[in-house]
Amino acid sequence: MSKGKEKENLGYANPKKCPRDDDADNDDDTLRTRRGHPNGSNNYSSLDKKILLNMVEEELPLGQRGWQAIHLKFSQWAKANGRPEGKVTSLETKFKQLVKTTKPTGDGVCPPEVTRAHQIDELINERAGTCDLNDTDFDANDNESTVVSDHDDPDNTSPP
Repeated sequence: MSKGKEKENLGYANPKKCPRDDDADNDDDTLRTRRGHPNGSNNYSSLDKKILLNMVEEELPLGQRGWQAIHLKFSQWAKANGRPEGKVTSLETKFKQLVKTTKPTGDGVCPPEVTRAHQIDELINERAGTCDLNDTDFDANDNESTVVSDHDDPDNTSPP
């Protein structure tokens, strides 16, 4: 068996690539995988977003149970109104996407559903007992001196 440049050419233009059967491309297009959104997939309409925000505000979910309850309600509404149901993660992701959307720069006006999503997110954070901290809150605490003693170490095994 030859090595390197002496390797025999098996009749391909580039021996490292496999030959492509051109007839296979024309015969059966259904075997190829398609990328992107499936046919018939819909984006969220403004009504869908409004209903989702209503349900999130009503539930104020803190975890998966809350999002599952929202999914159940949204699915019932979607079936009754001929809209796609969506998955639990899809609904949660849509809400978080609205929350992450920032106000446009300049004189731009923030869309009403984004403003409402920010308000609902604040309500969720209040319910969870969380708050945003500024770095200045930590800087004020850094000026206070803390004393560490050997009594804090239960085994008192710190090196001398």
